[in-house]
Amino acid sequence: MTQIIYERCAGLDMHKKAVVACRRRLTSAMEVEYETKTFGTITEELLALSDWLAERIVPYVAMKSTEEH
Repeated sequence: MTQIIYERCAGLDMHKKAVVACRRRLTSAMEVEYETKTFGTITEELLALSDWLAERIVPYVAMKSTEEH
């Protein structure tokens, strides 16, 4: 199986009142750097999340959401 390693990517864990974002970056020394930040779910906070990802040049995002019943 071929493994793909993205130089820059992020994972989003979606909750009812918060989104936890973890950004991963592969450095030029081939070390992995992580940065985690929590955002709210109102429009202003989601736009801040978008800006945060754009500022860090994150082209790939995976998202996890747990549905509550």
